[in-house]
Amino acid sequence: MSSAPVLCLLVVCLVYLLGCSEQLQKKIDLDGHLIISFGVENQFGHFYKYARDKCKDPYPLERYTNETKRLLGVLEKRLQGREYLVDDGYSIADIATFPWVYCLEEFYKASEYLGLNNYPNVMAWKARCMARPAVTEGMTVCKIQ
Repeated sequence: MSSAPVLCLLVVCLVYLLGCSEQLQKKIDLDGHLIISFGVENQFGHFYKYARDKCKDPYPLERYTNETKRLLGVLEKRLQGREYLVDDGYSIADIATFPWVYCLEEFYKASEYLGLNNYPNVMAWKARCMARPAVTEGMTVCKIQ
């Protein structure tokens, strides 16, 4: 199961318990940027890395490749002129979305296949996320293999 729905549920509970000020609304920004990785994150990786030789039909890989590129395009546009997904800075939206982008490059080794260099805003954002001390420390706890 993806961690993004769990984060979304936690945010909704937080809003319910604490009330929802305008500042809190901006920080959680649930208008699609938090949930961008729902559904597609594991499907592309599955068909690209694990089922590539097992599935003779090209449709699944093509479908999830196209959807992954579409989502990268949404991120690229969202990050234009922004440091992070939400205007106020690093937020739960970045925390939920960053691992998906990170894994495309580091775990699935799909940079060239997806043309990740065609998304300069996304790649700069990924680098900013990676430079955060908590992310750096977290990467030592659970190493991707």
